[in-house]
Amino acid sequence: MSMYSISSIPLSSDSITTKTKSNKIEQNIPVEFDNLDTETIFLKINKKQLDTLGKDIFAHQIFTEKKETFLVEGIKNLLKKNEFLQLSLDFSQGFITEEEYEQEMEETPEKYAINVKDIASITDLKVLEAVINKIGITFDTDQVTEIFGVSFLNIQQILK
Repeated sequence: MSMYSISSIPLSSDSITTKTKSNKIEQNIPVEFDNLDTETIFLKINKKQLDTLGKDIFAHQIFTEKKETFLVEGIKNLLKKNEFLQLSLDFSQGFITEEEYEQEMEETPEKYAINVKDIASITDLKVLEAVINKIGITFDTDQVTEIFGVSFLNIQQILK
C-alpha cells in the first residue's frame, strides 16, 4: 500500500469508504487513516485503487473543463446574436443608415460573427450532448450550430 499525506482534514472515525465510478460501475474503495490525533494524517490506499480513483478524477476534470468551454462559448454566441439583432433592428427602424450598418459590420465583425468549429472527438460530442440535455430544451441543428459554434456536418461525420 502507498501512503499519501493529506493535511487538515477533520475526521471522526478511523476509516471511510469513498465511491468512484469507473466505466459506469460504481466501486467502493475502503480508505484507512492513521494518526487521527495529529494535524497531518496518512491515507492508506492500494495502488490499483489509487490509479482508478486518479483516472476518474482526471476524466471528471477534463469533462468539466470541456463542459465549461461549451457553456461559455454558448453564452458568448448568444450575446453576439443579440448584438446583431439589435443592430439589424436599429437599421430597420431607421435609427442608423445602411452605410452605418455596413460600416459597423465591416469594422467590428468579431462583435457579430459566430465562428463555427469542428468537434474534435466523440468525447467532445458527448460533453456537448450533456450540456444540451442539462439545458432541457430540444434544439434543431441550426440552433446547435448558432449557439455552440459547432459544425453540424462535422457532428454527422463523427457519428458515422
